[in-house]
Amino acid sequence: IVVEPQVADNLGGGRFALQFEHPSWGSVELVTYEDSDGTAGFDVTDATGQLVFSYVAPMSMFYFEPNGYWEEPGVAIDAAGNIFIQYDAGFMAHFVLRPASGGFDYFGTEPDPDNGIGHVEIWEAGDRDGDGVFELMNSVNDCVPDCTMGTMTYTQYSWTGSDFAP
Repeated sequence: IVVEPQVADNLGGGRFALQFEHPSWGSVELVTYEDSDGTAGFDVTDATGQLVFSYVAPMSMFYFEPNGYWEEPGVAIDAAGNIFIQYDAGFMAHFVLRPASGGFDYFGTEPDPDNGIGHVEIWEAGDRDGDGVFELMNSVNDCVPDCTMGTMTYTQYSWTGSDFAP
């Protein structure tokens, strides 16, 4: 699948919208939200306006918006059809979604209440090679002897057509 990369529409009030084709629901709109109490997530409605999917982040968020809005508008859906949401639960990370039968694949990037970030910690998402498909960058500090002196390890994940792999 190849789609036209898309920037989200700013609806105001911490709400942003993306439109795309979903394999189960057809034409849909995904709207992210972040409330003043830290509640964040997204709702997906079909072409008739019926709610077909809802996601609520499992912990309080300072920020939960489509890729690019933290600094400036950027691509939130890449050429492969993957959707990128930036979030801040105390530090910035990315939640990667892909429309799938009956819902979405998250690739282990969904926010995790046990550690505040996804099982795969994605700190940066962007088109590093210019093909319109985003690569994901992970960084890990071993904190030895402490986090200010620790060694950073970086891993780039590339889209394989069905998943992201190092």
